[in-house]
Amino acid sequence: MFKDIEIKKSGRTGFGAYAKKGFKKGILILRIIPGRIVHRKDAKHITPKSERWDNYDADHFYFMGDPEYYINHSCDPNVYVKNMKIYAMKDIKKGQEIFFDYSINAVKFDYPIHNTNFSWKIKCKCNSDGCRKVVEGDFFRLPKEIQKKYIPFLDNWFKKKFKNKLRNM
Repeated sequence: MFKDIEIKKSGRTGFGAYAKKGFKKGILILRIIPGRIVHRKDAKHITPKSERWDNYDADHFYFMGDPEYYINHSCDPNVYVKNMKIYAMKDIKKGQEIFFDYSINAVKFDYPIHNTNFSWKIKCKCNSDGCRKVVEGDFFRLPKEIQKKYIPFLDNWFKKKFKNKLRNM
């Protein structure tokens, strides 16, 4: 179904995305084709528990399709998403599961429809050596050294929106 990625059972979560071939660091793995795009102020059906929705930019969500929906989290990711493209953060071997850090480009935002300001939080099950035990939906809640490490991998819209905060790191 997808040329270079396959969806199959994951040992630690339900399903995951796996490399059908090896990828070198920096290589484009997948172009994300967003489903429906919704402005935050019109997002009545999107709640903090909505799983298939992700940030499209600072003001919009998009509906995640396959295979990106099946890319699981790791505190030691091997891919990152930048400008609706997924790139290898490090070399990935054929058959290896593909992971990104859900906190990269994550934004705490006002949610006027539900009269809340939220940042999601989930228990981490990655078991990597650097596991943070909790994954938060706010990039700026990451430890400072990890924020600095992730700056090159941030989306352009994120860098633009938070340029002052990022400049002060």
